[in-house]
Amino acid sequence: MLSACGSLGNAPRGADSLLDIINPQTSPTTAAILATDEYNAENRYRGTTMLAAAPFGGDPIYLELYIDGTDDPDPGVRATCIRALGRHGDPVHAPYLINALDDEDSKVRIAAARALQRVHTDDAIPALIETIKEEQEPEADARAAAADALGQYREPFVVQSLIAALRDSRLVVNNRVQHSLNVMTGQDFGVDHAAWLRWYNETDDLFAAGQLYTYPVFNRKKRIVEYLPFVPQPPNEESSTPVGWAVVAPSLVLITESDIDAIRNHRHDTILGHQFVGIVLDADDHELINKRVVADVNITDPQSSFALRGIGQHDPDRSILGLRNTPGCLSERFQIPQRNLIVVPDGIEDERAVFASQLAAAIHVSRIERIVGKTFVTVLGGDLSALLIAQIMSSQNASVRLLTTRPDRLELCAKWGIKHRDLTEVGRRADQDIVIDTLSEPDSIPTALAMARPRGAVILQNNPIPAITDAQMAPEDLAMLIERELRISGSRCGTLSDGISALQSGSIDLSGLITKRVSFDEVMSGMRAAIEPEHIAVLVQMS
Repeated sequence: MLSACGSLGNAPRGADSLLDIINPQTSPTTAAILATDEYNAENRYRGTTMLAAAPFGGDPIYLELYIDGTDDPDPGVRATCIRALGRHGDPVHAPYLINALDDEDSKVRIAAARALQRVHTDDAIPALIETIKEEQEPEADARAAAADALGQYREPFVVQSLIAALRDSRLVVNNRVQHSLNVMTGQDFGVDHAAWLRWYNETDDLFAAGQLYTYPVFNRKKRIVEYLPFVPQPPNEESSTPVGWAVVAPSLVLITESDIDAIRNHRHDTILGHQFVGIVLDADDHELINKRVVADVNITDPQSSFALRGIGQHDPDRSILGLRNTPGCLSERFQIPQRNLIVVPDGIEDERAVFASQLAAAIHVSRIERIVGKTFVTVLGGDLSALLIAQIMSSQNASVRLLTTRPDRLELCAKWGIKHRDLTEVGRRADQDIVIDTLSEPDSIPTALAMARPRGAVILQNNPIPAITDAQMAPEDLAMLIERELRISGSRCGTLSDGISALQSGSIDLSGLITKRVSFDEVMSGMRAAIEPEHIAVLVQMS
């Protein structure tokens, strides 16, 4: 039989099986001609399917073809174009998938729900929630696929919607809902609606035990004939993370004041940890795989009005890695949008790279007010933020001083050549041009106000912000603010690339800042140590 086909040496390039030799693959040109045949829907379906299955099917010219096909009059063509966008598209193409959830044809709706398992965007959540409702979507396979897609969105209201969907009359939907709940929460109450609801009402930390989300794929065992040479293998896929997301294995994690505050005030509802350096295990941008990275902790919809104005870190709907709605990096691996990642240059060691976010925030503080040429600039505090801010600012203005009650921090300043004094020895003479308050103490803001000169500036960088009560912020403090015409600014995160650039420059001395290391198994010990005032930076060695 093989001799009848000619020698294998004459087989078409890329032939992997006997069937490929007998039926050579259609060329891209032929497939494109078929896909654009306006008179024959069958040809459009075949051509689009061929292109979508090809390695080059994600090229921009073909993505445009799939987009055009989402409005095709033939439902088969619409469905295959939606599948193609799910395979090759990214969040930019999500609106086409979301719109297809309302298509009149059930096959298109099923394809759209399955495509949204692979393309992550918060904009899809409302439509997916509507799709899992039996009264809204009559097709059980569409409801099941939408339930799978919702498993990637760790929001309390998504959990509520999935629990409600456990009452669906079809077992296939119940099973996929239960699977998503298990992935999101790490809990397993089967399809017991009452048990899930009871757990939801009694639990503050819904996502603490959550697992990584990967989209479901086709996978089956080989049939006997498929063990023979030249017989095509099963068209199995490898499950992966949704488009735009990466899986990272953290190497080092920095325990921050925000982590401590979340524990202290029971405000966390997810796995903690948000400042790290790690290795990318998986990403749809294959160039990122195996690279060392750090990340912007603010996860924002890039199309939000805040992000479009360049202030996505202030979007009230943002997630924050490890602090709000997104599990953090204190785990063996975690997921984060790959757009948030920055590759760490080879010359920066992990022990330095883990400080990139803190440095970025310090640089941001230095840019809020012009400090060059100012005679008196004071940094209040002795924590990691204060020490980095003092280093950054003193490189721009030699008059910058740091005030703290910690002798060991004053010694560090002496080593770095930064002016310093004990806070208790300094008067409040209203003579400072700029005062940066990094203290997390109730009386720190009145202290900063008392030090600032008329028309001076006070920058609040303390995190968490101390509660201000009538006893701590007296009317005379407010009167002082008005009478002196003081400017008060807040400061949060900076631009992560600035932190990396500062590390590359070698101008920042981080020696002496790491005061304790713990293993992943000792993370709670590390948290307790980070609370103690003698520690500056506590690192968790993850592996």
